[in-house]
Amino acid sequence: MAGLKSANRSEERLGIDRIDTEGNALVDVRNLAVVAGNGLSVAFSNDLVLGTITEKLKNELSAIAPNGDQVLQALAKIAGRIEDDGSFDEGDFEQLVGAFESQAALLEDLADLTGLAGEGNTSLQASLLEVRGFAGDLLKKGTGIILKTILDSAPTGWDATAHMHPFFRQICHEYSGDITFANLNYDSLVLSCLAMLGLPFCDLADPRRPAQIKFTDDEAGEVKVVGEYEGWSLRDALDFPFNKRIRLVHPHGSLTFWKDMNTGEVVKIPLNALRTHNIFTDLDVNSKNMIPAVVLANSREKPRRVKEYPFDLAYKAMAHGLSTSDHWLIVGYSFRDESVNIELRNALSRKTVKPKILISTFGDELTEEMVKDSIGWGTEHGPSVQNIYFDREGVEGLEQRPSWKIFTSS
Repeated sequence: MAGLKSANRSEERLGIDRIDTEGNALVDVRNLAVVAGNGLSVAFSNDLVLGTITEKLKNELSAIAPNGDQVLQALAKIAGRIEDDGSFDEGDFEQLVGAFESQAALLEDLADLTGLAGEGNTSLQASLLEVRGFAGDLLKKGTGIILKTILDSAPTGWDATAHMHPFFRQICHEYSGDITFANLNYDSLVLSCLAMLGLPFCDLADPRRPAQIKFTDDEAGEVKVVGEYEGWSLRDALDFPFNKRIRLVHPHGSLTFWKDMNTGEVVKIPLNALRTHNIFTDLDVNSKNMIPAVVLANSREKPRRVKEYPFDLAYKAMAHGLSTSDHWLIVGYSFRDESVNIELRNALSRKTVKPKILISTFGDELTEEMVKDSIGWGTEHGPSVQNIYFDREGVEGLEQRPSWKIFTSS
């Protein structure tokens, strides 16, 4: 696979590169692929429930506008038109905010056609681009509100996250091979836990490439540095170090990933920088040189966005982890993201020996048929009961329940 520079360097690589042509492990070491959705974040704090974050977005936008209710109605109407497949959910902040990315792109394309309008098309093009800029500002404002809400809502410190520590310890203990942890959430809770517990992990940040990061404002034509931090450039290949067998990747970006609009470089900055620099609050004000590197998009735009760097690299890491692991742990994921489902289906189709899959969810809303349809489990794969297991009590305490013991037994 492209980007796997370290392939075949060592036979002691814990099996990640020792696979057959069908993607099945050839060694005795057990690898694990984890795909984690919002349910994992909620296990840390109920303040991270999808609907709660969306309500915060609505309240913030309503407070900004003098006619708040009308603004929210217009927001829902625009998003509903974009999500034209009947899947619009007013409680999903990605659909509400992501609508403006679609609108901005459509307006830009429309501006390219103004030559068909004959004389006067220059002013028409300028008007369209001005409206496009307005849609872009709304996108940045909504993104800032959501990411700041997630940052402020995420618990910090040992005591606040201790209830989840046994889960991460047990994963590392049970699987002695490589663990690919694809975190679909924007928060840094998984990263914080792995760091606090001293587990052998790495992420897309490249410690060999330190970066000086400057946040600037262009106010009244004068560029001012409003924050300067030490960070790291992201990897440009899946060249994870041998001794860091837990590989944490964020396929949809992270609070800590930021893109320099002048150079195109994507960097990771420390969480404390976000806590001390109020960049989230006024993303749409003036001309910020740095923007969050996150895929905050609706179902129409997301397939395009995940093909961009660094999300494409994280997707490759997730796909590689699924292909080289005979155990898949899917935690708190709704199976509503088609881009992720495609990777699950592709990995399943490549494996002759089907993986054991544990679905950790809460309640009965997620059905077995929904999961099988999403990952492409058909009758040709045999009875799913032999491979797909459900735990419906939430991820906290999962490592102590019978479903975990069955999943990890072989």
